[in-house]
Amino acid sequence: RLELNNIQGARANNDITIQNNLILTLGKLDIGSNLLTLGLNGSIGGAPYGLNNMIVSDGVTSSFGVRKFFDIIAAPANFTFPIGVSGKYTPAIYSIISNESVGYININPVNNYHPSVLDPNNVLDFYWAIESSGISNFEGELNLKYLSSDVRGTESDYIAARLLVPGTYWSKATTGPLTDNVDETTQLIKFTIPTGTNNLSGDYTAGSDPSIPDEVPAYKSMDNGDWSDENNWIPVGSSPACPVGGPNGFIVNID
Repeated sequence: RLELNNIQGARANNDITIQNNLILTLGKLDIGSNLLTLGLNGSIGGAPYGLNNMIVSDGVTSSFGVRKFFDIIAAPANFTFPIGVSGKYTPAIYSIISNESVGYININPVNNYHPSVLDPNNVLDFYWAIESSGISNFEGELNLKYLSSDVRGTESDYIAARLLVPGTYWSKATTGPLTDNVDETTQLIKFTIPTGTNNLSGDYTAGSDPSIPDEVPAYKSMDNGDWSDENNWIPVGSSPACPVGGPNGFIVNID
């Protein structure tokens, strides 16, 4: 068991694995780019969580975040990843109905808009990179807490969106206040996980439907030159013209 009870917080200089409980009584546990792993018997206590009582990650894609191993689950159970980045508390809250094999879920909050979106000015300036392994016949619900400061564009136009990994297709909710799965009052993005799910891996965010592509665009190089010169790239298939600055976050074929 590890308890943090210090208003100054603590910073991890390496990966940490905890087999039993992590208690966040007071202070921020800054794991930086390291991986914090909780074993099968591990839980996180010390709620209520918030800006002064949370796990802080570096907020970049190369960080490892928090990993929790889950046992077989036959009765409903809840688990909150009380994680965020510096100055932002953006937890991931799972309501689990069932899970039929031992596996883990990994949460890494990324403090930026997703690089594959078409219009950064109309999407959330934040996303959650989630990885799972070993779980099977998983069923439940995931709620992700976002902040007003990360909203770009019109919040009421937002829909929940997940980029499936592995894959190149976005899974998006239907537009409309009853179907977009974004609650502007509580600022929660909801993802329903249907029974039989074996993979939760993906990048999760929200934004306006036109700003998030159905499929991640792909581009092919035309000639030698600067990556950032959009004129050196031609779109593949139905992809739009290459944006200014080159294909950042997209699929590229180097000829």
